Amino acid sequence: DPGTLAAETDFYWRIDEVNTSNPSSPWTGRIWSFTTKVATGRQTLTESTTSRRYILYVPTDYNANHPYPLVISSHGTSQNGDTEMDSTGPNSGFDNGTPTWPTLAEDNDVIVACPDMTGAYGPCSIDATHLSQLAADDTAVMAIISEIQGSYNIDSSAILMTGFSGGGNVVHYVGLRHADVFRASCARHGNFATNEVPSPLPAGTTDMPVHIFTGSSDSTCGPADAITC
Repeated sequence: DPGTLAAETDFYWRIDEVNTSNPSSPWTGRIWSFTTKVATGRQTLTESTTSRRYILYVPTDYNANHPYPLVISSHGTSQNGDTEMDSTGPNSGFDNGTPTWPTLAEDNDVIVACPDMTGAYGPCSIDATHLSQLAADDTAVMAIISEIQGSYNIDSSAILMTGFSGGGNVVHYVGLRHADVFRASCARHGNFATNEVPSPLPAGTTDMPVHIFTGSSDSTCGPADAITC
């Protein structure tokens, strides 16, 4: 048993025939080889240290010699990683007409991960229990990024944190704590609460682009909430 084989690696083996009673022994066998490949396309995975489930999409023409941007995207209230990956959640009407993450990943050569979040829900205010859930999401997101970096060639200068609706809370909680990891963050129709902002802000946070957008028809967390955010 050779154990777990490294991905994107060439392996060779040979079987020689041995007969101790025959002076012509051994007889050299032919050399065989194969190359291991990493998984591409859509995958359902569980991060090994936090047991957090996440949906991963890797472009089908993935090339290990090419560094890829990584997008971490949080679902909204009453949704999960599957609905975020495919824009199929109960509130997906806000995203009508936009490409799904697999389409964007294939068209733009990016890797996308959509974890199941515990703190991705509204309303636009959070209590101590909600903060503890966001802290757990923070730990899971960092672990998921590390796990993906261990399997794929990730451009560490091009990691984006984004989220939809209730996932905005995750975007702000996680993104504002890790300006050293994320190139930028982006909340889409996202919830926001002032007490999810770390105080004091970690070094480099004020230099990280933070994108916030919403639509005028969003009655849950609309333009006024975006301005406050």
